[in-house]
Amino acid sequence: MRIGGRWTSGTLLLLLVVLAVCLMTRPVVVAQGPILPPGLSNIQHFVFIMQENRSFDHYFGTYPGVEGIPPGACLPNPSGGACLAPYHDTNVVNNGGQHGWAAAQADIDGGLMDGFPTGAIAPSDVMGYHNSQEISNYWN
Repeated sequence: MRIGGRWTSGTLLLLLVVLAVCLMTRPVVVAQGPILPPGLSNIQHFVFIMQENRSFDHYFGTYPGVEGIPPGACLPNPSGGACLAPYHDTNVVNNGGQHGWAAAQADIDGGLMDGFPTGAIAPSDVMGYHNSQEISNYWN
């Protein structure tokens, strides 16, 4: 009840009791966590390997048990001629692709994404991959 523009202490106490009862009787919703795929709980560590200008397949395309380089993979050659197939590159150093704006635009090719080998300094370099012979530290 208000007296002279002020709430009485009894009214304030009643409002607090009503508020407390409402909060206590309100149903509590507990969020369910995501359903984990089988075996995920067995994972103890995640290791993230990041290398500039290297794809997963460049380092792990033939790693046992991964879905890396598919059998018979061959990239159409936008310059014509035979398609470009992945190959085991035993060189420790390769030239890879160019890093400039013009090379990126040639790679993207208006959204066709088919200029990757032609934008490379040495087109064959970009199709090479390594395995445990060259990068045993990564494979271990």
